[in-house]
Amino acid sequence: MSSPLGSDLGRLGQPSHGRPFDDVRLALIDHVLAAKARDELTQRAWEDAFADAARSLRVRIVAGADQALRAAALHSRFPARRLARLLPGATAADTLLNKMLAAGMPLEQLAGLPDDDASRRLRAAALDSAWTGAEQVATTEQSRWRAVASDVAAWRRAPAPIWVASVTLVFAALFLAAWFSGEVSSPAWFAPINAAWWRLWP
Repeated sequence: MSSPLGSDLGRLGQPSHGRPFDDVRLALIDHVLAAKARDELTQRAWEDAFADAARSLRVRIVAGADQALRAAALHSRFPARRLARLLPGATAADTLLNKMLAAGMPLEQLAGLPDDDASRRLRAAALDSAWTGAEQVATTEQSRWRAVASDVAAWRRAPAPIWVASVTLVFAALFLAAWFSGEVSSPAWFAPINAAWWRLWP
């Protein structure tokens, strides 16, 4: 970047290099440069730029997690009620945002400094650090949701109920056969059924 501010931004100001959240990072840089162009690069402008980037990361992670879980559930026929409990809700989204905003503490600690060149360099370095922290939080959370989606995709309905039902039917059939043949004494209520059955076979 040709702007002196661009050089102050360090790693944060580098061109896109294919990282997952580069578009959010570049939007963050644009936010800062636009504020500078308007001569409004105050402490509040730096903090607002970072907060907007954190919110964008939250939307990206939550939307991606929701999509991945729904696709995995469709693949494995995961029960809808159980899926609903796994999907990221408002609480998870707010928790994620707060974790990323916490990474902006180095920037917040510069509140009260004048808006001069020296403070600008400090704020640029603090923004770089804040972005790195927020990116790490987002990457960790993204990996966690991918693991959850992988578990959902690998889910298979437990065969136990089917086996239990099959075994129960087999035993019921054996008892009925034994009762009909007289090999096993049948209860009194079964006598009319037994008589009706044998009348079918003269």
